[in-house]
Formats: sequence, structure tokens, C-alpha cells
Amino acid sequence: MNTRKNILLKKLCERATKDFERTLKFGAKERFINVWAPNRIKMLSIIIPTFNEGKYLPLLLDSIRPQDYTNYEIIVADAHSKDSTRKIARKYGCKVINGGLPAKGRNNGARHAKGELLLFLDADVILPPGFLKENIACFKEKKLVCAGVYSRPLSNLLADKLLFLFSNFANITLKKVQPTGIGWCTFITKRIFKEVGGYDEELLLGEDINLTKKTKKYHAFDILRKKSVYVSVRRMEKEGRLHYFLQCIKTTKNDFTGKRMTIKNKEVEYKFGGYEKLKVHAPPTKFK
Repeated sequence: MNTRKNILLKKLCERATKDFERTLKFGAKERFINVWAPNRIKMLSIIIPTFNEGKYLPLLLDSIRPQDYTNYEIIVADAHSKDSTRKIARKYGCKVINGGLPAKGRNNGARHAKGELLLFLDADVILPPGFLKENIACFKEKKLVCAGVYSRPLSNLLADKLLFLFSNFANITLKKVQPTGIGWCTFITKRIFKEVGGYDEELLLGEDINLTKKTKKYHAFDILRKKSVYVSVRRMEKEGRLHYFLQCIKTTKNDFTGKRMTIKNKEVEYKFGGYEKLKVHAPPTKFK
């Protein structure tokens, strides 16, 4: 019996020594990738924070249903909607839990998630065919721990297209300096999500950028471009495009300087929901 224990102890010591030598040889990044190997990703958990999304949620769920990547679950973190949001979510087979503001809803969803990979989506986005399979394959191939996705507007207005083009360019250009994954579509491994503490629930705006910024130390962030995510422009229509653009600049500036836009300090104005009366933009007939 003692012989078996000695053999087991010897093997454990040898493995620890090899890991230590590997750390010295390749550095912390290589050691990290070795531990959080992408082949450990078996299941995807899609988390959607909602509040009165009865008009938009079906469009998103209809775009998820025909995806050729099928090993996933959908968690709807609902902030006590007054419309049919919860009924619709259950009809589509989603797990419905209590939410709140986006950060709280996403964190609650992550606590209930079974998957090794998390995908946070806003309720007003649309996924093109092949989105999950191709982007997850790219995520694994690049050995990422967190990723944003190239975004396109659900709008034919030139101003909207230029705004998204500028946003994509900035996110790709600055990805190594300032990893920026926009809240409407962010991939992150569950293990790293826990490691960095999830979304900061004290922030009113910029909690999405704050999350991806905390993953910078792992040097494994990128913007996925295999398949784009299509995003509603309803917030721009509600707030006004100029106001929205200036608020984005302010959010980015404050994030660079470390100024926190919390619920308490009222540095910015933001109201979750309130899109019930706006026109719903239909999904594109052709995806790029």
C-alpha cells in the first residue's frame, strides 16, 4: 500500500515540476492557456437580460433555433417585465430567472449557467445562420478567453452604418490596449468570468467594457469576424443619434481615465427598457 502511495506522490511531484518548468520557459500566458484549454468547452450558455422585450425577444430566439451548433441552453434573466416576455421565453424552452439592470441580470444568468462558455446577448440582436458554430470554432482556434463580435446595424441609414463601422474599427484597432466587448454580444469562458468577478453591478453604463478590460491580463481577447451580429438601432432612435454618439465617447473616455459611471454618482443618464412604442426592425433577408 505504501509503495502505491509513493508512486502516486512521485508522479504528482513530477507533474508539478514540469508545470513549473513550463511556466519559466514560456511565461504566464502559455501556462494560462495550458490550464484553460479551449477543448474543455463542451456546452454554451446563452444569457439574455430582459425587461418588457415581448416584441424583440421572439426575433432573437427565432434566429437561435436554426443554428447548426446545438449544444446550448438559453437563460433569460428578466427584470420583472410587465408584458409577455416571460411567457414567450418559456414557450421557446428558455430557463427564466429573475434579473434587474443588465449587469445584475447577466451575473444572475451566469450563476445558473451549466456551460463552460458564456454568450451574453441583448434581446434586440439577430444572429445569422452559422453564427454560433463558426464563431465558437474561431474562439477555440485562437485560444481566447473573451471576445467581442463584429457588429452590423439593423438599419439602412448611412449614418448608422458609419457609426457601426467606426465602432468596429476602434474596437479592432485598440483590442490589445483596451479590450472592448460590447454588451449586446460577448463571449467569455465561465471560469474566467468568475476569475474577474463578473459584471460590476455598481456601474450604470460601461459595465460591458469594464468586464472585457479585466481580461486584458490574460492576453487572449479578440473581435470575432467570422459571422457578424446584427443589432437594433432602437436606442439611437430613442435617445437621438447625436446624443448616443456623444454618450459613447464619454463612456470610452471615462473608462480610459478610470472614472466610474455608477448608479449613485449619476455621471450619465440611462434607463433600462422603454422601447415598447418604437418600430421593430425586421431581420435582413440577406446576411453579410
